[in-house]
Amino acid sequence: MAQKITTLLDKGEIPQDFRVENIVEIAKNMNRFEILSDTKKDFREAISVRIQADDPQCLITNNNFNQTLSPTDFTLIDDVDLGEATVYAIGNDAPSTESLLHFGIYAQRDDVNAIIQGHSHQIMGQSDAPCTSQEQETSSISLVEEVMNLTEMSDFVIIKNMGFISLGKSLKQAWINVLKQLNLPEEALKEFY
Repeated sequence: MAQKITTLLDKGEIPQDFRVENIVEIAKNMNRFEILSDTKKDFREAISVRIQADDPQCLITNNNFNQTLSPTDFTLIDDVDLGEATVYAIGNDAPSTESLLHFGIYAQRDDVNAIIQGHSHQIMGQSDAPCTSQEQETSSISLVEEVMNLTEMSDFVIIKNMGFISLGKSLKQAWINVLKQLNLPEEALKEFY
């Protein structure tokens, strides 16, 4: 059985961030483009943004992620311990189960400031992006490590039978990466951001 991730949540206020409204808008469009999971699996969509340069702290959607996301549905990931599979968070609700992965990518890649993780049968069926080798238990250390190995060299990765993860220097770039995987014409990209 895969090692599961533990989250230690301290109740508290999270920093205000102007990008939260953009994330809420992207969540609505994820529903429009059927990028939200239609299964009862443990896979969860997640969107996060780095708080400041040179620090992997991030603001991430909580486990209530859906197309009706609101500005209160976020948690701050303050730190992680990969060896202990522990996430240290601040907020009112548990963060996304994908928090360790997002924090790990921010720690690994200074050029990434935003991550969008979603589920799309269309993207998974047609993308030529790097893909994990096998389906694994969601939120397991082995899955986190494999995805992080792939994101060292790619800004878009397919997570086998689960979904995708898109990285960007900005939230806009991460979202455009997703839209391009849907093969939308260039003009259409402007409409959705």
